[in-house]
Amino acid sequence: MIDFRISQQQLRQDCNPVAKNILKKLVVFISLDDKDGFSIMPQFRKERVSELLKQTISDIIRDDIKDPRVHGVTITEISLSSDLKSARVFFSSLDDGKAESHSQGLAAAEGFIRRRLKAELDLKYIPVMTFSYDSSFDHLVKISNLLKEIEPVSGDQND
Repeated sequence: MIDFRISQQQLRQDCNPVAKNILKKLVVFISLDDKDGFSIMPQFRKERVSELLKQTISDIIRDDIKDPRVHGVTITEISLSSDLKSARVFFSSLDDGKAESHSQGLAAAEGFIRRRLKAELDLKYIPVMTFSYDSSFDHLVKISNLLKEIEPVSGDQND
């Protein structure tokens, strides 16, 4: 990972037209640093690796894991650390009330999943994974049910 640290004053002084043109063409992520500077790094690396891991882990769970606690699990998102060495894998399931069972099954299969990732992907580090249930779908269903309970208001009310 390339990490350039530039102070705001240097950025204003040293940016000639050629450098500005280069900065415009580069796909960079600029985030404020706590030392009053900028941290410039490739923006999409984490996203690409995250999407690759998501697809590959989904395939491994669907095709290779025989543990019944893991069947019916869908990987919804992967959150990677900045050094790509640890990942939080979010999953959902259509089976209500089995989130804990699914989580235990995935935790038990982590070593197998990491070995398969190492064999299938060309990554320097395979991240250590923690599995978390993604409750956003439960909230969506709950909100949808609440909206269905609300009676439609007629537009012709006279008070």
